[in-house]
Amino acid sequence: MKKYLNNKLLIKDFKEDEITDILSSYQSSRNNLIKGIGDDCAVVNNENNDEYSVYTSDATIEGVHFNFGESPERIGNKAIGRVLSDFAAMGARPRWVLINLSIPQDYKMDDLKIIYSSIQNKLDQYECSIVGGDLTKSNTLGFNIFGAGIAKYQNIIYRDNVNINQKIWCTGQLGLSAYGKHLDFPSRVEEGLWLSEFCHAKSMIDITDGLVIDLNRLLNNKFGAILYADALEKMSNIENVLYNGEDYELLFTSCSLPDILLNSWKQKFPCELTCIGHVIEESNIYLKSDRGINLLEVKGYEHF
Repeated sequence: MKKYLNNKLLIKDFKEDEITDILSSYQSSRNNLIKGIGDDCAVVNNENNDEYSVYTSDATIEGVHFNFGESPERIGNKAIGRVLSDFAAMGARPRWVLINLSIPQDYKMDDLKIIYSSIQNKLDQYECSIVGGDLTKSNTLGFNIFGAGIAKYQNIIYRDNVNINQKIWCTGQLGLSAYGKHLDFPSRVEEGLWLSEFCHAKSMIDITDGLVIDLNRLLNNKFGAILYADALEKMSNIENVLYNGEDYELLFTSCSLPDILLNSWKQKFPCELTCIGHVIEESNIYLKSDRGINLLEVKGYEHF
């Protein structure tokens, strides 16, 4: 655990990554724990020699992840989509979810049914089911969703397999959360499974807090990157693309030849796949444009 300044006493004084780092010190090592805190999912060895068990959880809270009065269908899509996005980033298949629901007592039952129908419709796409959870009253609406899945042990994708000269790719379009994408995003589970099955992704993360800050997590202070402004500017305003977050697209590095990867992708998926940069040895992130190469500040959406 890193040492933080002693004058930091309250949660509001810490960044999200600092809190995660502190809490990770309470994780106990076990022989069958393959990957614990620090990736999109935890990975545990089981008695099946071909597969690992994969676990994740996400909270979706009114006032933090969606506004009061938001449509129930969009709330459901985001609540379960955040969990599915974690599985996608590992190249894992979701199987079961438990939902801990916190809800005001004056919330409309019909709206709650719509939320759960939205969740069920997403899960049915991947033969995944709700199998339990908990219910408690609250002043605000909130969902804490725990997901369990599986992944082939030889195909699972971690964050920590980055290396120099790997190309950096992302699915879909970035920078659109301000226009509602953070509620309506598609889940990239099938895309993640395909990338893992055919070994196209060496390391991967889903973009939740912003391209730059999540790329920095992928690089883990061991490497840096040069991002291509011409590719990113085609998606949206460059500041939104770099820093807005909540895109829930897959960000990965690859050694595959770009033409081969793109041609194979286009035969399988309708969504875009874009090469947006490459990994370098120096541990900084730069933006390359026709105006030169500029150092980027590592920042993004903070939950605290």
